[in-house]
Amino acid sequence: MLHAARLVARDPDLRRAALVPTLLTLVGCGLLAALAGGDATDGDGNPLPTFQAYLATFVALSSMPPTAPAADVDRVALEARRALG
Repeated sequence: MLHAARLVARDPDLRRAALVPTLLTLVGCGLLAALAGGDATDGDGNPLPTFQAYLATFVALSSMPPTAPAADVDRVALEARRALG
């Protein structure tokens, strides 16, 4: 994982390709958490603060396969392959 982080840090094309799906996920989770507002609850029915709702949404979306940004994920894979030679 450290090698991958170094590769992304060194290669500007790979970094740019990796930022798109990451930012889409971050912004999407933020919008969902903001829309839920005070309506988001934990398993016991207690309301979640917006940041906790954001984290719960981020974890849920991160565990799913990338269907919406699939083209962006493919671009990241192609750039990684190019960067590795």
